[in-house]
Amino acid sequence: MNSKTLGSIGILAGTTIGAGLLALPLSSAGLGFLPTVALLVISYFLTALSALVILETLTTIPEHTDLHFDSMCRLTLGKWGEMCFFLAYMTLMYSITAAYLSGGSSIFYFLLEKAGIAPPSWACSLLFTCCLAAIVCAGPRPTDIVNRYIMGAKGIVFFVILWLFMPQVSTANLLDMKDNAPFVFVAIPLIFLIFGYQLVLPSLFIYLDRNVIEMKKTIFIGSLISLAVFIIWLLLSFGSIPRFGTGSFFEFLSLHSASDIAPFFDMIGHTQSSERAKPLLNIFSNLALITSFLGITLSLKDYIKDIKWVRKGPSPVMTSNLLTFIPPLLLVLFIPALFQSALNYASGMLVIVLLWLPCAMAKKVRKKVKNEEWREVYRAPFGDGLLWLLSASGLLIFVLSMAATFELLPTFD
Repeated sequence: MNSKTLGSIGILAGTTIGAGLLALPLSSAGLGFLPTVALLVISYFLTALSALVILETLTTIPEHTDLHFDSMCRLTLGKWGEMCFFLAYMTLMYSITAAYLSGGSSIFYFLLEKAGIAPPSWACSLLFTCCLAAIVCAGPRPTDIVNRYIMGAKGIVFFVILWLFMPQVSTANLLDMKDNAPFVFVAIPLIFLIFGYQLVLPSLFIYLDRNVIEMKKTIFIGSLISLAVFIIWLLLSFGSIPRFGTGSFFEFLSLHSASDIAPFFDMIGHTQSSERAKPLLNIFSNLALITSFLGITLSLKDYIKDIKWVRKGPSPVMTSNLLTFIPPLLLVLFIPALFQSALNYASGMLVIVLLWLPCAMAKKVRKKVKNEEWREVYRAPFGDGLLWLLSASGLLIFVLSMAATFELLPTFD
């Protein structure tokens, strides 16, 4: 396995093992450990198959210097498809990036506060953005190298956390599935949202020199690593904290929301006698946020650079760099409520971006191959049946996501 493939696996896994991982136990507390693991496995296969559908389109479209989702849509679905994808993609990516900027700013504030400095929040946001933007703007190779070091550190910290927490894991807690049936539907869109690595596939495809075999290795190995980490994190969380009773998930969620990660880490840290538990959890959460931020913004930058008016403009690289980081930073500084509202629709946007439109693109690609307009290099398995399966799954996820957004589904509190 070559160096670029290892780096691509790291970027894919780092993008996936982010903020969604940290909130997963709270989001699925009503369901319990075993059903959540079952849904994670289903989501793993569903997203891997959708990634292969995207790979089919990437490989079949004729040679393109900076091929990304914008060109893919324009060349297969026309201007209306391109515009639909643009609106869904930019809403999703700007809201996610802004959320990561908001969370990452707290890292700098915490470090500076420990050093006896109390800067304003806007300065922390600006500092965090500039530091990571410098890495991403330097290109995929520097992003790959930095990501490797952070992933290595994250892996070490995670194994230490595993070593500390495993003796406290309770089998009774893991097997508790009491009254969990009402919460299965609210968990489905959240668990699908956690596997969002398809967003970085076009960037990795170019980085790997359009090599189909290496891309398939990256997809399956990177996502399998992510799945394993998700399951282990659930094992530690559900095994350490009961679903009901004193100090339980139910008690916590009656006082907090599922996005209150810091108080949750306080609670899970108190289940351990070691004083190192809580600091290690905080370090791991910060590293997870940074690796996700690197992967998401790398993809966003490459997407913007692929937009026709940007690519044909006077300075496409500078324009794409500025448009990647300035709008989310402004959202965090001046209108944070806007990106927080947009995050409520993240699952719905992901369905459009990663299921419906990729299936529509693949359908058009296969038609062009059949008409001998394009040459097929790779085809996703299971024929058109897979496209119908992914589209139907997307409809279910979209409906449940909207129902959860409008509080039509039961919540565990």
